[in-house]
Amino acid sequence: MPRRNYELLARLLAQALTSTGEAPPESLSRGAHDVGVSMACEARDRAGPRAGRDRLLDVAATVLDECGFGPRRGEDGCLVLGNCPFGPLSGEYNDLICRANLALMQGVVSGLRAKGVEAVLEREPDRCCITFRRVQETAAAGRSSPMPLRRRYSGQVRDEVARHRRLPASR
Repeated sequence: MPRRNYELLARLLAQALTSTGEAPPESLSRGAHDVGVSMACEARDRAGPRAGRDRLLDVAATVLDECGFGPRRGEDGCLVLGNCPFGPLSGEYNDLICRANLALMQGVVSGLRAKGVEAVLEREPDRCCITFRRVQETAAAGRSSPMPLRRRYSGQVRDEVARHRRLPASR
């Protein structure tokens, strides 16, 4: 049975519904992006100060696996997420859940600061809708992040991410 992590999704949704100033879908995307950056910061800490792209992706895969995404290396050496920890809700509310998941993984990419990697929506049966893929260095340099990377993320968000991994994922 695939691993599920409904607590992470519930926290993202609760954060979106209680934030002020934005419509819930935009707030959900922004909050998911922030959590993704925090997850990547933890991965960067684990990887060490001078880690290259492959090492960063290996450690990010470990962090994502702890959250129930079941990552594996794809043909291009980047990550394919083999499990959607938000299913079957992602089937019922596909646009909302997949958009939040994309923002979460774009936050991971932003926080990793691994050049030449992007998170994209790539729906395939029996796996998560997000794939990390390599992009040409020149194309990546000209592309701006869909959401600004904030200078500092609160310890509270980072603590929440750490707490998610300590709780057993639902099965």
